[in-house]
Amino acid sequence: FLGVSIINMLIYFIYYLILKIKHKEKIKKIFFVWILIDLSIISLSLVFFLKTSTNIFLTIEESNELNHSCVLFNYFDYHDIWHILSSTGLFIFINIVYFLDKNLNELVDEEISVF
Repeated sequence: FLGVSIINMLIYFIYYLILKIKHKEKIKKIFFVWILIDLSIISLSLVFFLKTSTNIFLTIEESNELNHSCVLFNYFDYHDIWHILSSTGLFIFINIVYFLDKNLNELVDEEISVF
């Protein structure tokens, strides 16, 4: 469910960006930089997500043998790093969406394209 929701959100975001470009609304270059930063953080979080340290199809003893030692500051394992990176990536994405239309407050209603 979470994956479908995120894909749906990305489709609508890309659609919205395309319409903003099509209607020649101003988009600052810094947003594209932040989108690249966000994509790199999300991609890195997916790498740590795929480095699983458990297997639900094994017995508890066999699954525990898959556990890795802590890799970051001798405290965080791969699953913790995935949580940190994915939450950071989602926070940056929410800020991108929020600040993308922040300049519309300065325009007159008739100047804003409705799509």
